[in-house]
Amino acid sequence: ARLGRTLFTAFAIALGVALVFATRIVSVAADQQAQAARDSKLAGADLEVSPARAQFFPVSIADEILKNSAVEKTAPVYKHTLTESNLILLGVDPARVLTPYELIAGEDLTGFENLSGLVIWLPDTWAAQHGLGVGQTVRLTIRGEAYEYKVVGLLKAQPFGTPTAWLPLPTLQAALHTPDAANSILVRLKPGAALISAKATLTEALGTAYIVTTAQ
Repeated sequence: ARLGRTLFTAFAIALGVALVFATRIVSVAADQQAQAARDSKLAGADLEVSPARAQFFPVSIADEILKNSAVEKTAPVYKHTLTESNLILLGVDPARVLTPYELIAGEDLTGFENLSGLVIWLPDTWAAQHGLGVGQTVRLTIRGEAYEYKVVGLLKAQPFGTPTAWLPLPTLQAALHTPDAANSILVRLKPGAALISAKATLTEALGTAYIVTTAQ
């Protein structure tokens, strides 16, 4: 009898159902992207140890973690974000790298174990956007100070997230004026080690000053 109201009601119901489905799709996509980011961050590792309150902690904590019978290898890393450059700096120990990487051009991290010079591996997309290649110099401002780094390699950039450049751990520590510091330690367990049990053991051993997480 009232065609206009009937059509409006039908439209409102259809819109409501569409919104429910759209919300569900967005939620699933966000969960998948977050899981992919966590998996990428811990690629090659089973656990990550990070500080609960402080911004960083001594690298020597990695050696303490290595004493755990379930732990096979540890890799301290130091991450710092350059907002103006849209670039993340990742300080790594080339001899203890766990996260896989793909070298597009230049020199591999192997051989730089004892080097603390001003060298850097740039993500290929970021380097291309700034007209940079292997052998050239990139100028970065870190906490108000300008540094020039020689580009010794180009890494294949991750398909999501902020581009990440890699530096020797001592190089980034020097730039941030925090010697012997890291803000994350990646942990690889021995084959057959129980993940949940190892996580609980490390959490108890390290105390409340540290957080032990898995990709999940």
